[in-house]
Amino acid sequence: MPIYVFILGVVVLVGTLSIAWQSLQRSEVTTVEETFLATNETIAAEMDAPIPMGQPIFADGTYTTSFAYEIPYKQVEPMDVSLVFKDGVITDATVKLEAENFTSEEYQNWFLEYYKSEVVGQLIEVVSLARVGGASLTNKAFDVALAAAKAEASGQTMMTPAVVPLELPVYQRNAIPGDFNGVSFKNGTYTIEDAYFVMVGLSEPMRTTITLDDGIITKAEVVFDTQDIHSEYHQRDFVAAYKSQVIGADMSDVPFSRIGGASLTTGGFNDALQKVMSQAQET
Repeated sequence: MPIYVFILGVVVLVGTLSIAWQSLQRSEVTTVEETFLATNETIAAEMDAPIPMGQPIFADGTYTTSFAYEIPYKQVEPMDVSLVFKDGVITDATVKLEAENFTSEEYQNWFLEYYKSEVVGQLIEVVSLARVGGASLTNKAFDVALAAAKAEASGQTMMTPAVVPLELPVYQRNAIPGDFNGVSFKNGTYTIEDAYFVMVGLSEPMRTTITLDDGIITKAEVVFDTQDIHSEYHQRDFVAAYKSQVIGADMSDVPFSRIGGASLTTGGFNDALQKVMSQAQET
C-alpha cells in the first residue's frame, strides 16, 4: 500500500475521533445545564407553591396571654398562660393562677396536675382542653389563651377578652332522661362539673364524682360552691342524706327522688348521673 494512502487514512480516523469526542463533551455539558436548570425550576416551584388550605403555619416562639376568667357569683380569677411553639408542636407550657376561694383553689390545683400532659408534645392544631374532664372553667380559659397564641403565631388578629365569661350548663326541671335500659357500664371513676337551675339569675355549681364497679355505685362525692343561704340549707340536707341512698345502688335505679327533701339539688345530681352513664356505657 502506498505510504500516502496510509497517512491519509490515519488523518481521517483522527479527525473522526476528534469530532466524536467534541460532540460527547457538548452532550454532557447540555445534560448538566438542563439538570441544573430543572433543579432550579423545581426549587422555585416548591418555594412559590401555595400552602394547602386548612393548614395554618405557626411561627416558632413564646406566646404569653394574661387575662381573667369568671367563676360563680361574679368573681373573677387572673390567669397567665405562656406557650412555646416549635415546628408546629407545643414544646412547653406554663400557667399561673390566683384563686379567689378554697373551692377555686381546689379546681386550680387539679388543673395544674394534668394540663401539661394534655398539652406539651402535642400538635398545636389539635390541642383543646375543652375535651378533657376536670376543671372545666379553667380548661375553657386555657383554650382562650391557646387561641390567642395560635392567632399571633399565624399572623392573625384576635381580640382576647379581658374576662372570659362564665357559661355553665344547667339542669332544667323535667329534663327527659336518656334510655339506658339493658346498658352495661365500664368500671371507673367519672367526674361531672355542672350547675343546676334554682331560679332566674341563680344556678348552683356542683361537682359530682361517681365510682362504678359492675354497674354499682361504690363511691360518690358531691361538692357545692354556693353563696346563697337558702341553697346552702338545701345542699346541707342533701349532703347529709345522699350517700346512704346512692352508694351500693345499681345505676338502673337512677333517677333518685328528693334526697334529703332537696328536690332541686337531687335534680342536679340526677342530671350528673345521666352524664356519667353516657360516658360510662359500653359501646
